[in-house]
Amino acid sequence: MSATATGYLIFDALIANGDRHDRNWAVLLRPPGMPGADALCGSFDHASSLGFNLSDEERQRRMTDGTVANWARRGFARQFEHQRGQRNQTLVDLARSASELCGPDVRKYWLQAVLSVQSDVVGSILARAPGLSDVTRSFTREVIMINRDRLFDALG
Repeated sequence: MSATATGYLIFDALIANGDRHDRNWAVLLRPPGMPGADALCGSFDHASSLGFNLSDEERQRRMTDGTVANWARRGFARQFEHQRGQRNQTLVDLARSASELCGPDVRKYWLQAVLSVQSDVVGSILARAPGLSDVTRSFTREVIMINRDRLFDALG
């Protein structure tokens, strides 16, 4: 498993993106005869992440009754292989499985990347996103931080 592909899966787990499939990964091919290696394209198609389909009323309810973490744990990797009759892996479990296929330096790199996600930085990024309600910003930050902690536990 490449370090970049592992990063995709860790990012998907962080933002609760359960829609990674064969049409939203892309490989950049080097021109024939040119030096270098093929590489994964930058990540795209995150429209189904961070509770996009929840209403502000639902987001507020979950923040009020403390069930945001329950919602975050429902993120499953439906598009990936799994045993017939078995439940799909969670996004966090898939990220952990991918990291276990990498060498120790790559695992350490991604663990440090996960640790670098800080609530105040996430909040400042969300504050600059146009068109988001305060409820959406709060819910989104909470989901990211919950998933950050889950990833740290799984990768650490």
